[in-house]
Amino acid sequence: MAEAKIYATDELVKQIITLQNICKDLKFALNNDSIKIFNDNKACMAWSKKTTTKGLHHIQIRENGIRESILNKLISIDHVAGAINMAVIFI
Repeated sequence: MAEAKIYATDELVKQIITLQNICKDLKFALNNDSIKIFNDNKACMAWSKKTTTKGLHHIQIRENGIRESILNKLISIDHVAGAINMAVIFI
């Protein structure tokens, strides 16, 4: 489950960066705040902050957009409990 969340979060980060670049090209005013991503998977959050567990050490993403974006302060990943996660209703 954590591996799927990591790949999904990586795709989300890539889409966010793409949208930010499009907005910059179109000269839309953007604030410089980092974009908050809420995730209900603690293993994914730990992995994105460079804490790798034994079960997740095999995951290698070609372009590690999550960790780079956190280091560049483009995004931040915060935990949200699964019971109150709005996205869970779609699963």
